Amino acid sequence: NAIECFESAAARVADPLDRVTVQNNIGSCAMHLGDVQRAALAFAEMEELSDRLSGDYPRRCRLVTSSYTGAICRARGDYQRAVERYRQALNLALGTDDGRSIANQLGNLGTAYEQAGDRVKAMQFLNACMAYSERTGYWAGIRYAYWHIHRLLSDSGHLSEARQFIETYTSRYPELRNLR
Repeated sequence: NAIECFESAAARVADPLDRVTVQNNIGSCAMHLGDVQRAALAFAEMEELSDRLSGDYPRRCRLVTSSYTGAICRARGDYQRAVERYRQALNLALGTDDGRSIANQLGNLGTAYEQAGDRVKAMQFLNACMAYSERTGYWAGIRYAYWHIHRLLSDSGHLSEARQFIETYTSRYPELRNLR
């Protein structure tokens, strides 16, 4: 399988950037397959290797590892730690001026706060994700925020507000009508 191929490659590469890339591939595949333990090990090694990189690579590498580690923590039910890692990722994204990463981390924080039971903070971050995504034209962020905000409003019993939200955003973005 792909992970075994990447692990085989990891044993043969010496360049730190290549090693980071291989660990990212292993961790990403493991997450996709639901093997959070294997993913956690790969991203921990990737984070450790990031200090050997130069230029902007260490920051970008830590952004990726912080974000994935946040997802791993969420999968394990450790929502407080997930929030911490997503906040680290957001701070790193702000330093890179990468609009997509910023929007992604705002959305990640929203869902982590929701899972932690803090719907107020969840809505704040999801609304920030929507606003930032709209400002930068980031369609994936708009869809993500739209779906999560609508679900959060509906699940909270704010049905009138949920309907108004749908009307507002589907008039602005008709393609959202098919997303529910």
